[in-house]
Formats: sequence, structure tokens, C-alpha cells
Amino acid sequence: MKAKFISLILLSLAFAACKKDKIEPIKENIIEMVANPNFSKENFKTDFTIQFPANYDGVGMVGFEGNMFSKARVDDKIALDYSFCSPLYCNDFGSDLVNSNSTQISITDKNGQQILLTNRLNFGRNNSIEWIYFYNQSAQTIGKLYGKQGNVYQEALSINYENTLQNEVVDILKTIDKK
Repeated sequence: MKAKFISLILLSLAFAACKKDKIEPIKENIIEMVANPNFSKENFKTDFTIQFPANYDGVGMVGFEGNMFSKARVDDKIALDYSFCSPLYCNDFGSDLVNSNSTQISITDKNGQQILLTNRLNFGRNNSIEWIYFYNQSAQTIGKLYGKQGNVYQEALSINYENTLQNEVVDILKTIDKK
């Protein structure tokens, strides 16, 4: 009887040790999210705002059956947009990031070409990653932003820009805030 009891305890401990743990993203080099008093604030998603310098135009967040977003610099050197729509409804977020510890991702561009985004930036508050940004470093940079939704990161925004404007893109992304 005592042997069965000990075996039951050991078996329970083994199952507990095998329990699937939540994978936390690497918490290196987190860019602190802060408001910019020189930028104007606007709606970004149902529960989030974002800020832009004065030299941006576009409709921003719009939608009747869900949201879409489009904003660009007036000289078209930076463009930010999202549209995660089905035939009936648009969502604020798209597909899940498979591994939050990825240092790079592969995407398919509008022409069906695979593009490797080999650079990563983490944005957050209080040492907690809220947004992950992947991008390449070609002359015309392509980037994808993923936002934390519950326990997963989901696609949130596509960004295209001249690589010399990387700092401006970072300054915009770090202004994303909960409403």
C-alpha cells in the first residue's frame, strides 16, 4: 500500500513537471513605450492609440464591420497599414506569431516573394514585451509588428519605409498605448 502511494505521488510529480509551460519571449533590449508630446494621437485599434508627427496623412483607423488602418508620410517615404479582413468582418489583429522567441520571420510580399525579416525590436513597459517588430535592412525596408493579445503575439501592422528613416519608425511605434 505504501509503495502504491509513493508511486502515485511520483507519477503526479512527473506529470506536473511535463506540464506545458507558457513560452515567454526573450526580454532583451526592450524599448520603453512612451508618449511623444510633439506628436498627435489617434485611434490605432479598438483598444489602442498611436501617435504621429505632423507630416503624416491618411485615414488612420476606419471601419464599419471591423477596423482597417492606413497612414503615410506626406512624401510617401513611410507607409503603415493593416487590414485583417474576411468577407464579412475585419479584425484588429491577424495571424499568430508562431514563436515569440524568434529572432527572424519569413513573410510573403504582395508579389508572392518570400522575404526574410532578420532584425527584431521589442517594445514594452516595466520589462514586459507588449509589441515585437521584425524588419529587414534593404534600401526599402519592410517590417511587421506583432502585438500581445492574451498569451500570444498577433500580427498588428505592416510598415514600408526608406531604411534611413528607421529612427522615425521606432519613435512612432513606441507611442502605441492602451486606451
